[in-house]
Amino acid sequence: MLSSTRRAQVERGTALLSRVTGTGCLLAALTAACRAVEADDVTAALAATTWMALAGEMAEQRSARPGSFRIHLLDALDEVGR
Repeated sequence: MLSSTRRAQVERGTALLSRVTGTGCLLAALTAACRAVEADDVTAALAATTWMALAGEMAEQRSARPGSFRIHLLDALDEVGR
């Protein structure tokens, strides 16, 4: 994430996130949800990206291919932080 004064990088996640259609749109929706409760844009984007990365890691442990990963990702998004 970049702003005019800050830079942040999340070094987590899985390559399977790039193999499933819609994960970019999903990340945008998560970012909007985080921004609704966090006034700082970079912090909200960082929270959403971390949320998606952790969910991706959880889903990858349960699946080997993109088709099953997609379903497990939806479940994992609900489980992050529980």
